[in-house]
Amino acid sequence: MNKLSLPALALTVCLSSAHAQTGVEQLPADLAAQYAALVDATRTLDAQAYATLLTDDFTLIMPDGTRLNRDTYLSTFEPEQLSYQKLDYRFDGAEVTGDTARVQFWNRVEATYTLGEVKQPVTVETRTEDLWRKVGGTWRMAQSRTLELVTEASGQVTRQVAQAPVDEQTLAARRAALAPLLRPISATGMNAPAANFAWLSELTGGTRVLGLGEGSHGTAEHFALKGRIFRELAEQYGYTVFMIEADYDDAYAIDRWVQGEGNQSAEEVTREYDFWTWKTQEMADLLRWMRDYNAGRGDKPALRVVGMDMQDPAGSLALLTKLAPHGSRLAELGQTLRTELKAQFGKEQSDWTRAGALAALLELHARFQPQGTLYALDIQHLARTVRQGVAMSAGMQSDDFNASNALRDRAMADNTQALMRDLFPGQKAALWAHNFHVSRVPAQGQAYANLGSHLAREMGTEYRVIGFSFGGGELRAVPGKADGWVGREPLVLKVPDAQPESLDGLSADLLRGTAPAAFLNVAQANAQAPLREWFAQPVSISGVGAVYVEGMPTNGPADLPAAFDGLILTPRSSASVLLPVQEQ
Repeated sequence: MNKLSLPALALTVCLSSAHAQTGVEQLPADLAAQYAALVDATRTLDAQAYATLLTDDFTLIMPDGTRLNRDTYLSTFEPEQLSYQKLDYRFDGAEVTGDTARVQFWNRVEATYTLGEVKQPVTVETRTEDLWRKVGGTWRMAQSRTLELVTEASGQVTRQVAQAPVDEQTLAARRAALAPLLRPISATGMNAPAANFAWLSELTGGTRVLGLGEGSHGTAEHFALKGRIFRELAEQYGYTVFMIEADYDDAYAIDRWVQGEGNQSAEEVTREYDFWTWKTQEMADLLRWMRDYNAGRGDKPALRVVGMDMQDPAGSLALLTKLAPHGSRLAELGQTLRTELKAQFGKEQSDWTRAGALAALLELHARFQPQGTLYALDIQHLARTVRQGVAMSAGMQSDDFNASNALRDRAMADNTQALMRDLFPGQKAALWAHNFHVSRVPAQGQAYANLGSHLAREMGTEYRVIGFSFGGGELRAVPGKADGWVGREPLVLKVPDAQPESLDGLSADLLRGTAPAAFLNVAQANAQAPLREWFAQPVSISGVGAVYVEGMPTNGPADLPAAFDGLILTPRSSASVLLPVQEQ
């Protein structure tokens, strides 16, 4: 589900319950009439009528402190996207003082959320406090603060509770505790001074896989820093594997280039990735450095590139059939399955039963190849990702978004461990993926076990994680709308500034433009009482994927001490530099 639509659902549910609740008669008659008007506008999702009932500076405040302004909130009104089946509600009270009123509600709604062809049943329970004030003699809502939000979708229940507003004394204590712990990073490129990354020694002891997150799939600073961190890991800590959230077949050609094959430029080979997210100048700069390192490495182990994702079974199968021994049963199975995949992908209503059986048989044959078969390990891994990709394609036909995401993250965790066991035994890897893939626990509201939670449970202290966050600016993403519309090409989009009292806001203020980023050791921060009390509740960090609805929140609430060992905070995000499309 598009979680960015849930704030709108929460607020509209709150307001739509007001007209029939016992006790509303305690409100001034003209305020009760405004609630009745809100009901009418809510049930039809009439944004124009709704706007007349809000102040120009209206703000919706979510439990984690995220704020939506009036225009952003109203942009989520799409009559074809949301329909109500049942409403339960309770009016909890009101305080009216002159031209100001505070009204409290509890309610529970059963609704259907529609995204494209998929209809998702959703249950939402909320408690809110609404602030009204008279403007020109008419009551208008100025603020709606969500005190508690409980959502249920696909059998998964998530609960968010608002933290108490931060007073000046608490904010000052947090600031004082945070200031000496922020380690400034003076530059973000591949040639940034090594002294900026001395703190890596705190995270690499006994670690075999180091997760490197990102606050968005299109933040230049995060990509550039991850590239520089991999350089430091290779030069100082013996890391040799660059593992990325991409399919194995994408990274295969890139890996050969990094090892010295071919005469393409770094920019040309970077375009081998299927995902636009990785076709950036920042990625090309890293791959160029890796090739140069390998060319002069002497007797040191070669640096390698490998993909652990599995979303493109057709691509994996194409490489498998290319590597399989000519005329073998494995090659024949591969060709048969390619024909079946092409047929199913071309249908409006696919039946993946035969493809699933063929994929399972293919994996079995790959596992028991004749001794001495060339590319045997590559073929085994490709066959596994084909089977995983077919299963995910079949699962995506259901309405259960969480099940598809759970399958993918479980598969990526399995692939990570299989690659380290079979292709890279005894080596160490940096794992490049989104924050909410690599984090050791899912973000609040992320209703499935993520990649990092599997690795943390199964690898223990051999898996550690650095998350990334930003305080505002712009990023590159495919534009979306609240009604589920998604554009075709990634664009540079503006993002709202972090709240001053947030972790991103405080760190930006402390850095005051002196550095583009800073590192925070989360365990050291958690040892300080003011920060430990803060981190005991979910803390918002950046979490934008490949699609972004401009103006919407860019963060998600995370259990920082459980999720990350370190956090890199960049006060401003710049859009990643997309490589120009290469003319054929």
